[in-house]
Amino acid sequence: MVPEGAKHVHTKRELEEELRKRLRVEAIIWAFATGVIALTATLVQRDQLRIDASRYWTAPPLPGVLFVICVTTIGVAWLLSPQRHLGIVQLRAIEWLGVAMTASFLVIDEALDLRGMRPALSIKPMDLGLGLGAPWGALIVAYGVLIPSDLRHSLVRTLALATCAFLPELLVLPPSGGLSPGVVTYLTMKLITITVLSALALYGSYRIDELREDARSARQLGQYTLRRVLGEGGMGSVYLAEHQFLRRPCAIKLIRPELATDEAARARFEREVQSAAALTHPNTVQIYDYGRSEDGAFYYAMEYLPGVSLDELIEQQGPISPARTVRILTQLCGALGEAHARGLVHRDLKPGNVMLCERGGVEDVVKLLDFGLVAGLREGVSDPKITQAGMILGTPAFMSPEQCSGEANVTSLSDIYSLGALGYFLMIGHAPFVGRSEIQVLAAHLYESPRSISELRPDVPLELVSVLERCLAKDPTLRYSDAASLEHALVHSIATFGERD
Repeated sequence: MVPEGAKHVHTKRELEEELRKRLRVEAIIWAFATGVIALTATLVQRDQLRIDASRYWTAPPLPGVLFVICVTTIGVAWLLSPQRHLGIVQLRAIEWLGVAMTASFLVIDEALDLRGMRPALSIKPMDLGLGLGAPWGALIVAYGVLIPSDLRHSLVRTLALATCAFLPELLVLPPSGGLSPGVVTYLTMKLITITVLSALALYGSYRIDELREDARSARQLGQYTLRRVLGEGGMGSVYLAEHQFLRRPCAIKLIRPELATDEAARARFEREVQSAAALTHPNTVQIYDYGRSEDGAFYYAMEYLPGVSLDELIEQQGPISPARTVRILTQLCGALGEAHARGLVHRDLKPGNVMLCERGGVEDVVKLLDFGLVAGLREGVSDPKITQAGMILGTPAFMSPEQCSGEANVTSLSDIYSLGALGYFLMIGHAPFVGRSEIQVLAAHLYESPRSISELRPDVPLELVSVLERCLAKDPTLRYSDAASLEHALVHSIATFGERD
């Protein structure tokens, strides 16, 4: 069950896509508005412009500047088209560029307006305060309502714009000679206008973000209600969910929307489900259900595994003992043994795909996840849409030499190599080859030997070191012939050492 009041979060890709769409809509609206205002101002002032062309750039509302902003904003809208992938940092940079550009224009335009209206400050200070404060308030509200932001981000943006709103007064009304009652009234009215609209913008941004997350978290997929995001992978996002009638917590893997229409991606996703559903070993994640949502997205439901991945384990605790390493690896051998016997090879053994859980009061129960790169061992099992010669699939740090070379028909011996790399990671704290580019890591798996475990961890039994080094042999025929043989060797290596945690 999800704790009451648990915070729902966007996945990174969902936030990027929503932010891109909203920024594009805002850019289109702003381009249209500035273009219309510039054209109207040009037509209205055409007589004055014939006499003094410089007014095109110097007289409010600065039609020349507005035309430049209009063209620039059209370019931004083009940059934000769906065909271009922009990361969250780039999108936020575009957002702040828009804030800076709009604020700069308003500061210059209002300073020029205010310079010509100084005598009117003593006559209609309240009207002027409301009139010159309204554009800033409208801008603040527009960003608060249109652009997806958390409360902190919205607050920083609102404070930045509210501060800029009073720069025209600092430029035109220096306090050297004191402020007249009319100026004080004007500033007070402008401050009240901006403060009220800023408060509305912050509340609106907070409520919209909250409602958006509630709507997303309450999304229904068949008999399942999504609660919150657990993580993301190459194929899609994983959510904590609950079965509508059984009230049983489970994990839902949902394929990324942009892949839902890709035939090869769908084939790979279905392959993952079918492969994992056929496995019943207690150390393999159990699949409950598979389906398709009303909007065409594919998903499957699996057991929910509260615990830590091996990545998180090493990050939190550092390298672990040889005995604990063997306990983890032998459980993985059991899971892989069943998969290999059914004609399947995992191909993506890595710390992030192994969970360490507590089940039925038993600690360090291993669960093998993510059969998204599974390949067939027997003729007719592999899908040509998924596995092709020359295509490098997997995680470079834990890939076998044959995977690194792009071989299409990898065997179970590839998983044996990856299991050895995983054992190295658990006892040393990092993968066999680190601090290099992906291409260099691939080359290292093909041609280099990692630093000796005995050199880095003298406390590791030599028998266990020999077992892992055999797993990491470049030649597949020199490795253990199957997962059962490796499991036996692992148990024997630690039993002769007699180590206890």
